[in-house]
Amino acid sequence: MDRQLTKDLKPGHLFVFGLGYSTTRLSKRLMALGWRVSGTNRSEQKVIEARSIGISSMIFDQGTPLKEPEKVFSDVTHIIASIPPSEIGEIALLLHSDELRDAPL
Repeated sequence: MDRQLTKDLKPGHLFVFGLGYSTTRLSKRLMALGWRVSGTNRSEQKVIEARSIGISSMIFDQGTPLKEPEKVFSDVTHIIASIPPSEIGEIALLLHSDELRDAPL
């Protein structure tokens, strides 16, 4: 990362819907700068892998909202939706629009 950017970037809490290769790489860099990162994966194995590097991960089934979303998003400062959209749009954002609207983003 650019040195000036890292000086100006204050640590926050990133939540990622769809922790894949790119967002995991970004997450590692942000955690090295003091950020907290949490997010979702499709399988229990991926959840275990994410947790092993310090990411608080949980399963997300596109048809089922997260459990306790108010708690999950209570201190999130940034969100990335990295799940391919369905025919009706960004399902993760649609399922959690009320909670995200009330989050301290």
